[in-house]
Amino acid sequence: MSVKSPEQLIDEKPIYSEQNYILYKKIQQILPQIDMTLTNPLNSKEVGKINQVNLDRDSSDEIVVFEKIDKIVEEESEINSEIIVSLIDVKDNKLKKIDNIIEAGNSIEYANFYDLNSDGIKEIILLVKNIKETNLFVYELKDNELEKIYTLKSEWISGKENIKDIKVFIDFINSDDILDILVTSHNFLENKAYISVLNYTDKIKLIDFKEIEDVRNINSSYITFGNLDKNKKGIIIDYPSVRQDGYNTKVFLFENGKLQDLFENTGVLFKKYFINPRDINDDGIIEIPMIKNSTDSDFYINWNKLDLTYKDSPKLNFVSQIYYNYDYNFKMELIPNLVDKIYVDEETIQDGTILKFNYMDKYKNIKDIFMLKITNKNSKVEEISDISKGEYILLNNYNHNFNLIINNSKLCETLNINFETLKNKFSLID
Repeated sequence: MSVKSPEQLIDEKPIYSEQNYILYKKIQQILPQIDMTLTNPLNSKEVGKINQVNLDRDSSDEIVVFEKIDKIVEEESEINSEIIVSLIDVKDNKLKKIDNIIEAGNSIEYANFYDLNSDGIKEIILLVKNIKETNLFVYELKDNELEKIYTLKSEWISGKENIKDIKVFIDFINSDDILDILVTSHNFLENKAYISVLNYTDKIKLIDFKEIEDVRNINSSYITFGNLDKNKKGIIIDYPSVRQDGYNTKVFLFENGKLQDLFENTGVLFKKYFINPRDINDDGIIEIPMIKNSTDSDFYINWNKLDLTYKDSPKLNFVSQIYYNYDYNFKMELIPNLVDKIYVDEETIQDGTILKFNYMDKYKNIKDIFMLKITNKNSKVEEISDISKGEYILLNNYNHNFNLIINNSKLCETLNINFETLKNKFSLID
């Protein structure tokens, strides 16, 4: 999919491209100016206020512009906004407005352009939020007119009248080469969410859906999609819990037209904070994080792979444990000999901090093993690498110097730890 969303085409912003500036001025001339402003969809990394996209398989792009107009309703003392999607034709370097659509709404929660049914024509997917609810619409360009071909009614959901928030995700979720529309809906009265998979073949229709309980909201929920193992893709949903102060995690497979909740029989995965599932070891498979221990500033996170040998009772297989420190924005992967055996104490020193990494042996004895000395970049403390004292420069960035100090060289040797080992496991948090 080719969509051009030049962020420089925004009023009162620096002009980075003369060509885009000329295009923007031409668009200004053909669109109404009164009480109307260009507006960005919330997924502005994918789609912008002004988008050049070929919707209808011809030799030239159309321009799709997202606008907003505020209308004050005096008797109700409130502002009722409208979202306007304008379609502009470009031929021979000339612009002509050919159609627009208007929907009641205060914001565009999501917008994109996809060929949902593989007919060569891209549909416009639009998620609009107003004071009362969120609505999903799909439009198609036919004979130079934008035609609404679908409005989400959620008729398959009990209590659909209580659904006020919706999220949309579009991708090839399974292996049938048909784009899937994944809709997450929230029933605010019952604290339930629903994930629904829709397809567009002859028409847009429901394929399957699942109910999720204990959902505080979906505004703060996150969807991750990718490989759960070498052969299966999956959907990971992290959402804030009502019953506990933290995030629940659900994992779904979508196969043979059915959504399968992998933890339906074993309950949800819970963690105190949201941490994004991701491929931490670059093997193409997503790992799922679980917080082992945490304070206000640091975390021990266990990263796990899903074992889908038995889909009715999947297991989490441990991959690695990583220590994260957000005060100083670094992380350190713990080698297997240190997993669940390291505890960190903090000590303030002149112009910095010392983090003491303590090792607990099998007899529960605590032993100093190594330290990180972190000094401010503008510190007068000399940056040294004194090997004789067991101190090494680990890394320096714009804010801090990180020095490693080996406290117990004998224990380090026993555990197969040295400076190079620790240096390779240490990095700044992106």
